[in-house]
Amino acid sequence: VLLEEVPSTLIFDGDMELADTSAWPNWSTPGIKEKSRTEFVSGAQSMHIDTRAVGGAGIQQVNLPVRANRSYKLSMKYKLLSGTQLVILGIRDSNADFENKRASLARVSQEWQTYSRTFTVPSTFVSDFRLVLPLRWGEVYLDDIKIEELPLADGNMEAAGTAVWQNWSTPTVKEKSVV
Repeated sequence: VLLEEVPSTLIFDGDMELADTSAWPNWSTPGIKEKSRTEFVSGAQSMHIDTRAVGGAGIQQVNLPVRANRSYKLSMKYKLLSGTQLVILGIRDSNADFENKRASLARVSQEWQTYSRTFTVPSTFVSDFRLVLPLRWGEVYLDDIKIEELPLADGNMEAAGTAVWQNWSTPTVKEKSVV
């Protein structure tokens, strides 16, 4: 059986090292984002977003190549100077989180923080999975944004027993073999 090669992250320019910001289209008000070389976690720059004058705006990526019934982990680094940073995972609607887990990140320190979340794409998913990062009345630096596919539990069949694998239909035999 050949295994399909999975990219390490489904986000394009999540490390913010491209020279321009075109990989991250605006969400709402345009013109409030720029790459910064003064604040960054790894590499030489991060994304700087400033919505103090406009209220709410942000960045997004749409049509991310996730697959139905697969589990993923979203992670990112952020340095929130003011305001509220939102994290939305959407399907066809950039204002609603598909799991109703719309995260609101508040400033907890002057240092870089880490946000992460695991999720499973619904079995009914067809297209247009998106990550939306709106910022309300604030200023933030973002870096190292990743969405990575999680491996199947006991996909290598080395764990004891078969409890992780549920029956489909009515198999007569379900056992692991060393042959």
